[in-house]
Amino acid sequence: MTNSTALKTDRDFGVLLVEDDATALDELTEIVDLEGWTPYAASSVNKALDILARTPSIGVVVTDVHFVDENGESDNGIQLISRAQARFPDRGLSFVVLSGDPDSLRSSVLTGAVDFLNKPLNSDELVSAIEAAWQSGGEERTVTELTEFLLEKMQKTASALKMANDDLQQVSLDQGEQMQADSMNLKAKLIRRALRNGNLLPWLQPQVDLSTGKLYGFDTVARWIDADGEVKNAESILEFARQAKAQEEVDSAIRSAAIRAMSFFGKTGLNDCVITLYTSPEFLNTLGSVDDVVNEAVGIGLEPEQLKFELPAGLDLDGPNKKVVLKNLACMPKRVLRIDLDSSCDFSHVAALQGIGFDQINLDLSQAQGFHLQSEQQSVARALIGLASAMGIEVNARGVKNPNELAWLKDNGCVIVQGDHISKPLPVDDALIWAQNKQSSAKEEV
Repeated sequence: MTNSTALKTDRDFGVLLVEDDATALDELTEIVDLEGWTPYAASSVNKALDILARTPSIGVVVTDVHFVDENGESDNGIQLISRAQARFPDRGLSFVVLSGDPDSLRSSVLTGAVDFLNKPLNSDELVSAIEAAWQSGGEERTVTELTEFLLEKMQKTASALKMANDDLQQVSLDQGEQMQADSMNLKAKLIRRALRNGNLLPWLQPQVDLSTGKLYGFDTVARWIDADGEVKNAESILEFARQAKAQEEVDSAIRSAAIRAMSFFGKTGLNDCVITLYTSPEFLNTLGSVDDVVNEAVGIGLEPEQLKFELPAGLDLDGPNKKVVLKNLACMPKRVLRIDLDSSCDFSHVAALQGIGFDQINLDLSQAQGFHLQSEQQSVARALIGLASAMGIEVNARGVKNPNELAWLKDNGCVIVQGDHISKPLPVDDALIWAQNKQSSAKEEV
């Protein structure tokens, strides 16, 4: 039998390659050709058998396990081995099976394959397998040799599968991280462009005094009209702003625009309305931030008392900037504490703000489902309204969704209300029209 050294340059040595994937077949052909051997290519069992019949120089057959012929019929490399051995029993053909399916290992070897290579293929392993197959001359293994070979291949296959799985997981992780990074960069660019172009706007949600039926003031709600004309809500804006690390820039732009809007309202006769402005921990940790907002408002004709600053839930009074935060709080004309009345009724953040004087409590019902039917939530709300009234603190019920909630709040002493049942947040021009209509019909019931 020809040794491996002679095989390196033996063009008389033929290798039949059977694979239905044209690209993979070209790659296999190139590997064999570069070794100085003569490659023969087939894409089906029948074509492979025809080539074997015409080409006695073929000594090794390299075949895939599962493939589909030109007629769309399923072919099988294991069947090729059986049929070739039966048709050419004296040729001493050797078979190497390629597969990504470890279940094919045992059947391939038991049928007569001398080697089994896992996909994706390593070219050096293929060359070594072809040389070893040629040297074997198609000789059958003993039971012991067959058992040892199967055990060795099973271990290699398991190892290859684990490596492939690890690689796949890493690729998926890398791709996921890259996609996330690309998404973050895009969001950051979009929010900064919106800041430059003035596309971040304050929409105003009216607040009504139930005792008089008049407009009390406005709550500031951030909106962003993107390039497609879609209006993004405050939650979307916050997500984009965080990606760009521009949350305070966004909040500052909204506050300034809201103050300018209120100045315009004053020129139309609505000069006693208040405006609620949101603050962030970053805002309160910046020395002089509140003074800057108040001075801006006074500079365009507003009274300081028209500004209400709602404190963030995550405010830390014991942090490293405690003195700065307390100074900013002291500079606020009016301070607002938000309390979310949801199913948890968790008021732990309120305890953390003990010692700070509040002018208003915003009792948020937005997440309170079926509030007018929930006795526990009603009890909490009733207690808060009563306590605030006794202390001279206003209560504004935010997120009023239906007439039942409105009636309950009115019956239990809540004076100021806002929510979609009263009016959804409106662009500034629409809010002005709404306010003027409201003032002209102050006696109309809410």
